[in-house]
Amino acid sequence: MRRFSSVPAVGAVLLTATALTACGKTSAPAAYSPKDDTSTYDSARQLSDWSSGDADDFSAVIDLPDGRKVSMFYAKDRGLAEQHYSPEADAWTAPKIVYKTATDPCQGIALAQHDGTVAVTADWNLYCYDGEPPDESIAGVATGDLTEWTTDLTRHFDGWSAPVVSDDGTRATWKHHADRLVWSSDGGFDKDLG
Repeated sequence: MRRFSSVPAVGAVLLTATALTACGKTSAPAAYSPKDDTSTYDSARQLSDWSSGDADDFSAVIDLPDGRKVSMFYAKDRGLAEQHYSPEADAWTAPKIVYKTATDPCQGIALAQHDGTVAVTADWNLYCYDGEPPDESIAGVATGDLTEWTTDLTRHFDGWSAPVVSDDGTRATWKHHADRLVWSSDGGFDKDLG
């Protein structure tokens, strides 16, 4: 599991609250509060810099109910980049790499959200454009002000399905046949490779 933050490493504070478990229920992740948002909104939305294929295969955007948006794209020779939009600022954050790789992107980017939790699936392989299946499959999740992304890498794998986020935002699930990956707000990622 890798963690990348869009706030500087020096003096960074983990802004997503640690969830507590009570009575066997998963507690909700920290709610978004514009006044507590530490993001800097001073950029325009960027798209993938991959020149081959359909542009929709290399970037994705999802709207959140509070007016915010999340955009993710394959950044050539850098990996998976993320930006988020604030309707109050009418601007985007600068792109941040949430998973580093120089491998070629494979398949599209799938985003899902519910109740302030955003989940992503993205895949890579050196020869995907020749029909090879993914070799690196990333599942990622962010909550709250979206500055902290938690990712899980599965290698030598055909790739996870699009994520499904629970109605209360406490769980995200990815599947591939009998294989399952679940993220919960109180336990992080748990993988079952059937």
